[in-house]
Amino acid sequence: MNSQAELWLYPLILVAAFSLIVYIRMGVSWTWGFCLQSLLMLSAGIGGLVTGQHVFCSSLGWALFLLFVLVPRTILSKLERSLNQLDPQNACAAAAKLRWFFWGPPGRYWPDLAEAMKDFLEGDTANAEALIEKWQKTTLPRQTRDGLSGYQMTGRILVRDWPGIIAELQRLKLDPAAKATTSIATAACRAYLELNRVPEACLCLKAANLPGSKMSEAGREISFVTFFSLSGAEAELESIFEKLTGSKDDLPQYARLYWLARCRAAQGKIAQCKELLAKALQLTPSSLKAWQKRITYQLERLTDAPDLIPHTDHSAEIEQAKAVLAQARLVANVISPKRSGLAVIVIAALIAAVYLVSHSFEFIQTPQAVELSSWCLRWGGLYKPAVEHGEYWRLVTFQFLHAHISHLALNLVGLWWFGRMVENLFGTRNFLVIWLLSGIMSGISEVLWSQSLMSIGASGSVMGVFGAATGAIFRCKDLLPANIRRNELSWMFKLALLQVILDQIVPHVAVFAHLGGLVSGLILGLLLPVRKDYLLARAQLKPEVSVNAAGISNS
Repeated sequence: MNSQAELWLYPLILVAAFSLIVYIRMGVSWTWGFCLQSLLMLSAGIGGLVTGQHVFCSSLGWALFLLFVLVPRTILSKLERSLNQLDPQNACAAAAKLRWFFWGPPGRYWPDLAEAMKDFLEGDTANAEALIEKWQKTTLPRQTRDGLSGYQMTGRILVRDWPGIIAELQRLKLDPAAKATTSIATAACRAYLELNRVPEACLCLKAANLPGSKMSEAGREISFVTFFSLSGAEAELESIFEKLTGSKDDLPQYARLYWLARCRAAQGKIAQCKELLAKALQLTPSSLKAWQKRITYQLERLTDAPDLIPHTDHSAEIEQAKAVLAQARLVANVISPKRSGLAVIVIAALIAAVYLVSHSFEFIQTPQAVELSSWCLRWGGLYKPAVEHGEYWRLVTFQFLHAHISHLALNLVGLWWFGRMVENLFGTRNFLVIWLLSGIMSGISEVLWSQSLMSIGASGSVMGVFGAATGAIFRCKDLLPANIRRNELSWMFKLALLQVILDQIVPHVAVFAHLGGLVSGLILGLLLPVRKDYLLARAQLKPEVSVNAAGISNS
């Protein structure tokens, strides 16, 4: 137990040190609270190594990680989702909780932002703009500043300040030192759509660079809802609804009906639009006043001026938007595939099953269980003299044996994280080739250059999968936007560097097995064919005949 606890101290130290460096680079005046939290985690890790209190300090350090990183990120996710769903009550509640975890300026920033959005929703535009302007005058990290600009644009959308949004975009175009962010470009797209200027909206959609943005996959999909709805592209709108179904960011029924109604209005089907809006209003919770006001406004608008929205054919712009969406989906398929690879699941299951058998003595304390576990290690481990005398099967079997549960867990996480990406990029057969050959080469490297007599574990294979993923991303310059490809390669390089550092300081690590697997995987990733045609085909928007949210069949 103590040795496992010591193993967890090293990644804790590196995670805390890396976080501290990132926060310092962002600006200590903004991140001093996060810096202090990272120092507390770092102290726990180093203290465990110095004092020998591995179990206590490891438990303390990772508990601090849970408290300072995972819990507030969950609250922040809920806050942002509440803001996107125009639910100021839950947003303000989440922001109040966040202050306990985000020390310093960030702890004041999010409550102010939630309050500003609440003011926008209630029509108090002056106070909302004043709160946002206060933070615009503050030195903020670039990503935070971009987010602030995005919420400001969202607020202006809520008060329907379409000319103001377009004027902001034009101002940025005239300023050589300024740059239109994704949020401003998408807000301008919405403004042009509301004014029935679809060609200009399409230009803004392309300028937003959504495939290269750091939005979540669901966030990118939702960004296209407005365009397809207000341009009358019903089949494409339904396709997005279908893709969002079941996700945590899925649109509620009243929101789906609202956008479908506006799509029908763009098609000139005013009567159907009114019917759907009435249904949406009935389904909207009474607590969501903003949604009720939004739907009521559209109903009144159609009642006062039923012919206000002329039907125009925008098929050319819709096709261009579909191409942008396909590119965004392609990026998501490459970088963070949601599809669970069959080979990854099978290999993970085999590794887990072998662990249960090889460690059966821990669960069934009988002489037979002890003998079975001993037999697995004796005949499956990478025993250097045995391999040198022709027992080459050990180059494969050692990949499925692990020393303890922590060793197993770390390798399964690595396999799941990078394995799905590699199986998606290269296909199941080539993924198996990468996994097996990287593992075999890691074993050969360990036998040739290591002084250790016995080695076990899938680390070399996992490093090979990681190397293959890196090689594939490097080659995908024609599929990925430049900034996405650059960012992916950057963090992969940093992760590899962290692994090299860990290999030098963590005791009882098969350094040469890691190196052999990494190099082999990288070479295979550079040589084996990437399934570009398959990835492109998966990214295409394919409208299908379905039953929409109103229960009306599309044909």
